[in-house]
Amino acid sequence: MNNIDTKFILYIVAILLIIATIYILYKLLLSFSRTKRIELFSIDNKEDFSLEQSIYKTINNISKILKQLIVFNPIANTYEKYINKNSKIKEGMDIFTIKILITLLFIIIYIFSIGINKQDFNTIIMLVFMIIGFISPDIYYQIKHKIHKETIDDQILRVIIIMNNCFKANKSMEQAINDVIERLNGPIELEFRKVLYDTKIGFTPSEAMMRMYQRTNIETIRTISLELALINKSGANIINIFEQLEKDIIEDRKLKLELNNIRKVNSFFYLIFMILPIIIFTVLIITNTEYLKLFSTKYGSLLAIAEVIIYSIYLYIIAKMIRRRY
Repeated sequence: MNNIDTKFILYIVAILLIIATIYILYKLLLSFSRTKRIELFSIDNKEDFSLEQSIYKTINNISKILKQLIVFNPIANTYEKYINKNSKIKEGMDIFTIKILITLLFIIIYIFSIGINKQDFNTIIMLVFMIIGFISPDIYYQIKHKIHKETIDDQILRVIIIMNNCFKANKSMEQAINDVIERLNGPIELEFRKVLYDTKIGFTPSEAMMRMYQRTNIETIRTISLELALINKSGANIINIFEQLEKDIIEDRKLKLELNNIRKVNSFFYLIFMILPIIIFTVLIITNTEYLKLFSTKYGSLLAIAEVIIYSIYLYIIAKMIRRRY
């Protein structure tokens, strides 16, 4: 009886969630329709209504409430590296809010599905849904951040060349950073805007570059920061140091290109050596059906397990020989 009652309650909850969702969508569409109707007669038409803006506004409002709780602030700070000026997400707490909202969405989806199908509530499945919902934004932002980092790394040489030319023209560090911002675009521009902002609020150029290194984890940025600190302490010639940096980066790029070519060749041979035993085994089975009968016996099963173990060891040895790190 209790089982029937639980199913009935979940079914009612699912129906209520559907009604609530439809109502929210109706209100958003109605607001959108009204905004479009009067925008032509309004004095200031700069702010157009959109569903996206409403969602982000809601996220920002929830973030303000969560910030007041303080306990979530250290977690939210770890997401600050994903924020840039072109993003609708304004701070790390917004990302944490998105994680919570997506988790709640997954919970709603689960309750909805068991309510419609009249299934029993399963705590383990519920936890799995919650975990998937909570970590999915992390996966998205980590992939996005990796692309962001790779784009910056590809443009570091251009940054060094631009800054070096500025120093040769007797320009200041601030002017050199501004030149980088004006001449480049994309992630590297956004990062150097942060560097420029850091220098204006009191950080030295070396400290500002170190903060950029902490956000991007690119070793060349760390080298630039250390070199700037050395110049500040010893009064070394900044032009000579940046010219050496330029040469080092060019040599490093050449070495990386050669290593990537070697890795591609090694990966090709690894693929061949990985598939070769499978091809040989498949040919043996096709040409001699007695092998299939052998594997259907008790000892045949043990033989199959032994072959899988041997094949795994073989793959491990080949990987060590061919796909080694350089």
